[in-house]
Amino acid sequence: MQVRNVLNDAVDLLEFRDRVIKASLNYAHLVVSTSLQCYVFSTKNWNTPLIFDLKEGTVSLILQAERYLFIMFGGGIYLYSYEGRFISSPKFPGMRTDILNAQTVSLSNDTIAIKDKADEKIIFLFEASTGKPLGDGKLLSHKNEILEIALDQKGLTNDRKIAFIDKNRDLYITSVKRFGKEEQIIKLGTMVHTLAWSDTCNILCGLQDTRFTVWYYPNTVYVDRDILPKTLFERDAR
Repeated sequence: MQVRNVLNDAVDLLEFRDRVIKASLNYAHLVVSTSLQCYVFSTKNWNTPLIFDLKEGTVSLILQAERYLFIMFGGGIYLYSYEGRFISSPKFPGMRTDILNAQTVSLSNDTIAIKDKADEKIIFLFEASTGKPLGDGKLLSHKNEILEIALDQKGLTNDRKIAFIDKNRDLYITSVKRFGKEEQIIKLGTMVHTLAWSDTCNILCGLQDTRFTVWYYPNTVYVDRDILPKTLFERDAR
């Protein structure tokens, strides 16, 4: 694997004992899985990666948050620190890792969100540090089938938000900690094809119809929905 620094054009060549299966670069770390091992490189030092062995099964997904990395293989979900320490392994009835992907799983420093395949209107929420269901175990339930989910990355656990797109291509936002009348699922936009949160602040962006849209402060909808349009940036995406 070749790594090129786009700032100074420096090139590092990374060699592995076995065939590379998956790789992910984020939060100043490159995570590479081979058929037998996982390599964690710091972008400050490409020479001495942390290496730990993987159990049976091919890695099908790697996700990263600031504190943790998420690896899916062998029918299970496993969370590790960047030092290679095992953190947790969330499970739920009927879980099938073979059909999970980056659109149906999301990771933050404190929360793991997974869309249910048996009932695609449901999102399971887990504490990252323990792998246990979040809070009192309530599920996030929506009126329509959900296509894509994404957790915000910054701020306190009690303020953690999740955004998702449903089958009508409507974009919604809600809290992961409190559900019910006091914490509504609120629509942010329509005709949204994909979404992503910033890694450094809770700014949300997406492709909306033919426009690239940025919601600078999505939580505006909890204060005054009338001023939400004033917090948007839009540009033609064609």
